[in-house]
Amino acid sequence: GTFVERVLAIVRSMDLSPHQLTMDFDEQTINDSQAGIPRALQALRRFGVQLALDDFGVGVSSLTALRECEADVLKLDGTVARSLGANGDDDPIVRAIIQLAHALEMQVVAEWVTSADQLHRLRMLGCDMVQGYLLGEPIGAETFAARTGRTTS
Repeated sequence: GTFVERVLAIVRSMDLSPHQLTMDFDEQTINDSQAGIPRALQALRRFGVQLALDDFGVGVSSLTALRECEADVLKLDGTVARSLGANGDDDPIVRAIIQLAHALEMQVVAEWVTSADQLHRLRMLGCDMVQGYLLGEPIGAETFAARTGRTTS
């Protein structure tokens, strides 16, 4: 089957709804129309899969590409969170990115959050969610399954 059919089959085999899956992709993916990936992602979105534009802030995305990718979530690259210093120099840029994402009806996740100060600043700037070592370290599928009572097969 196609990529879309395989993803949906896996979701069904795990007794999940497509709405429970978020698929991350980066800016390079949305610019690679020859491989058909943007079309496949949009097909998954029509079935309810959430799309997250990952590592935003390190590439050269155009505003048009950002609008046309139709992501549900914008994930700020960890370098953005790490740049939030005590002097607040980067606050206006980060606030503008968050406001732009919200205007496009995207939720915003900041990656690599490692300090309470970063968390506080991101909250003040309107960031919706964070991930990083401040909250917990990454875990493998087996550990996740054990903690949630789900199987990995």
